[in-house]
Amino acid sequence: MNKRLLQKGIICLLLGCVAETALQVGTAPVKAQDRKPLSTKFAECSLNPRNNREVRCSYDNGDNYVGEAFGGVAYGRGIYIFADDDYYEGEFRNGLPNGRGVLILGDNRYEGEFQDGNIAQGRVLLASGDSYQGKFLLNLPNDPQGQFIFANGDRFRGEFISGRPFGQGELIRADGSRCQGRFFGSNLNSSGANCTFSNGARYQGQLRGGLPHGVGLLIEANGRRYQGQFRDGLPFVPR
Repeated sequence: MNKRLLQKGIICLLLGCVAETALQVGTAPVKAQDRKPLSTKFAECSLNPRNNREVRCSYDNGDNYVGEAFGGVAYGRGIYIFADDDYYEGEFRNGLPNGRGVLILGDNRYEGEFQDGNIAQGRVLLASGDSYQGKFLLNLPNDPQGQFIFANGDRFRGEFISGRPFGQGELIRADGSRCQGRFFGSNLNSSGANCTFSNGARYQGQLRGGLPHGVGLLIEANGRRYQGQFRDGLPFVPR
């Protein structure tokens, strides 16, 4: 069978960094070992004498499996341990993760529903403290209402396609500032958004990196208005 037990190399998730004047979201693939396609058939197994439903199996590449089996493949609950100590623990069917499970890759934790070795829906907790929750397609965030939460409390919720924000969404900062609109790509660019800031100001216009950038209208809390070009969150007046 030409399918890996877990497609370790293509789980791409959103990683974020937040500075005082910018919020930028990018994609970072989880790097994998260079593995040959695995057969779901066990290489060598022994029966657990304390539980006749549980087997202990090894593979030629150094991976191991402990759990329930049927017809010579993992079937039921078990744990698959990679040679580098990463592991998947949960439900199996036909030798592949199917059902509820937890995948540990380094310091990152993936938990939820798996289908034929891929995560389909659930939550990812990253070593940075950031997290994503929603649906996946081919191990990439793909959800009309997915949510990425930063460790500092900022969050983006909205449409994700192929691992990136793409469509209607809302950027919500920990201080209560909000921007709603259509977002395109991992930098949270927008061709037109409506924002309200914690200081009472409002903005309508283009965004880049989640900040006013391009053509827009700023209305300050005191009613003062500026319409024109913005750069990196500030009005831009050419000399």
